[in-house]
Amino acid sequence: VGYLLAGTIIGPLLFNTDAVNQSAELGVSLLLFSIGLEFSFNRLKQMGRLAFGGGTLQVVGTLGFICLLLLSFFPIPQALTIGAVVSLSSTAVVMRVLVDRSEIDSVRGRSCLAILLLQDMAIVPLVLMVSLLSPETAQTTIGRHIIKVLASAGGLAAVLYLVVYIGVPRLLSGHGVFANRELTILLAVSTGLGASWGAHAMGISPALGAFVAGLMLGESPFATQIRADIGVARTIMVTLFFASV
Repeated sequence: VGYLLAGTIIGPLLFNTDAVNQSAELGVSLLLFSIGLEFSFNRLKQMGRLAFGGGTLQVVGTLGFICLLLLSFFPIPQALTIGAVVSLSSTAVVMRVLVDRSEIDSVRGRSCLAILLLQDMAIVPLVLMVSLLSPETAQTTIGRHIIKVLASAGGLAAVLYLVVYIGVPRLLSGHGVFANRELTILLAVSTGLGASWGAHAMGISPALGAFVAGLMLGESPFATQIRADIGVARTIMVTLFFASV
């Protein structure tokens, strides 16, 4: 709350708003990247039913409820669009609250994370839905965009697999290289930010791309060292995010 108030009061007077907002997006990506480091694929599989079941129920239920409330005031396309906006949460805000309360590993924390990940994935179909509601949008354009997004997601996952499971271990397993903390953190941050940039360029949530990168690095023997090294950078960038709001 203090960061939000500080940004509201002094932010417009002291900083370049556009530059701060662009930099603050890195905070969200670093936050999701560090959370991905804490998880394993086995834990993610266990969350699958909750994420796809509970998360889908939350998004669809919220969208439908808000749409019904607004039908008396707005046409259906506008009511659906507002419902889509309301159905999504701020991953950075929720995750920071859970971390401050030491609840990230609790049942409630894992449930929140599962639903937030589903919301990040739901951004793509929700944007497509809003585009479809526009009378100027052609059906062929929507279909082409869906195919492009699916192909982009598959390509990003394949590139991350090659980098994290084949390239990084070979680079860091050499004699004396593993002890080089600068090189380890440089490769970790490059992987996380590269995944965020790649996801954004391909029309996928940048935070989701960073989470997948962290998830893959979390299975590597360098995960503990990476978690310790990015803590300060993550705190600074997340603080900048809250001030920018």
